[in-house]
Amino acid sequence: MRRVVIIGAGVLGAATAHHLAGRAEVVLIDERGVGEGTTACSFSRLSAWGKRPDWYFRLNHQGMRAHAELAGAWYHPCGTLLTGSAADREQAARLGYAVSWSDQDALLLPEEGWVDAPLFARSMASGVPLLNHRVIGLRPGAVELDDGTEVAADVVVNTAGNGAPEIAAMARHELELVASQGMLVELDFPAHPLRHIVHTDDITVRPVDADRLLLRGPHGDAHLADGAPELLRLAEKVVPALAAAEISDVRIGSRVVPRGGLPSIGAVPGIRGYLHAVAHSGVILAPVIGARLAALAVEIPCEVGVHE
Repeated sequence: MRRVVIIGAGVLGAATAHHLAGRAEVVLIDERGVGEGTTACSFSRLSAWGKRPDWYFRLNHQGMRAHAELAGAWYHPCGTLLTGSAADREQAARLGYAVSWSDQDALLLPEEGWVDAPLFARSMASGVPLLNHRVIGLRPGAVELDDGTEVAADVVVNTAGNGAPEIAAMARHELELVASQGMLVELDFPAHPLRHIVHTDDITVRPVDADRLLLRGPHGDAHLADGAPELLRLAEKVVPALAAAEISDVRIGSRVVPRGGLPSIGAVPGIRGYLHAVAHSGVILAPVIGARLAALAVEIPCEVGVHE
C-alpha cells in the first residue's frame, strides 16, 4: 500500500485524507491542528451563484451537492436571500440552479447554506496521524521536517493553503497566490430572527447558532483593523434587527487566491509523486477536490521530487 503524505491539514488536506481511507497509508503534516489555519477564518458559504466561467459554476455546484450527500454535523442548509443581477439569474436558470422568490421580493437560493469548516476538517481527518511540524524540504521518497527527521513518502500532496507556494518551490514547481485578506465579525444576538444567509453587494451575514451571527464584507479588505463597527452599520441598513447585535469577536485571515482566481489542482508535468491543490472556494470544493486528489494519489508514478 502506498504511503501518501499530505502537507496541510485544512479542508482540502483533510478531505483528501478521508477519500484515501483504505486505499493508502496516510500521514498529515501541519504546524497547527486540523482546520486551525485559513480554514478557521473562512466564512464558508456554500454557493455557486455568479461564478464564472460556467465550468467553475458547475464545479462549485458539484461541491455543494457533495456536502449535501455527506450531510455531517458541519453541514447547514439554510438558503440565501439576495437580489441578483439579470446575468446571474440567466446563468442560474441555464445551469439548473434552484431559485425561488421570497415574500420580500428577493431571490431565495434554497440549495445554499454554510459549513462549519473546522468541524468538517476534523471529521474528515478523524483517525489520520497528524505530525505538528514545519516541512523544510522534499527529496525522493521523503519529506524533511524542522526537527531534523524525515517522513517516508511515495506521494506528496501539497494542500498547504497560503504556504503552498513554499512547498511547491521545494518540488521545483512555481505556484503563485495573490495576497488577499478578509475580516469576519462574530455577533452576539440572543434568539436572533435570521433563518437564511443574507447577501448584498456590501455585506453577507449568516447564522452560527441560535444566539450568534457571522458577518463579512464581500470586499473585506476595505474593512480591516478597526472597520468592524462600520461593517455592522452597513449590515443594519440591510437587516434593521441587527441594531440589537453586539460585536463579540473579529478575525482577520488571509484568503487562498491563486493567480487568475481559478483553482489549480492535480499533478505537475515532469514532477513525479507530487500533487497540489489551491482554491479560493476551498471549503465548497473540498469534497470534490479531495476525491480527485485521492484518485490521483493512488494512480500516479511515485518517487516524489524526481524530475523526468
